[in-house]
Amino acid sequence: MDIRHDSSAHRFETNVGGQTAWLDYERDPDGSITITHTIVPRQIEGQGIGSFLVRAAHDFAMQQKVPLHSVCSFATIWLQRNASKKRTD
Repeated sequence: MDIRHDSSAHRFETNVGGQTAWLDYERDPDGSITITHTIVPRQIEGQGIGSFLVRAAHDFAMQQKVPLHSVCSFATIWLQRNASKKRTD
């Protein structure tokens, strides 16, 4: 899946079947990142797209060596379940 990072808009996004899904985040004053919204249109739900977006944000925060937080319920649950697991892909 092609996930694009638009750093000026603080957004990760992808296009699937003509529909755009995205994850918005904020850069906090201390440099950390807070995920604010994860949006997947109903027409493309159930394909793991939200997970790919949160993983992209997680990987970006790890590369930047900054803490990652979330006020988005989907992202919060994904991070609780997956952030501490080792990647195998």
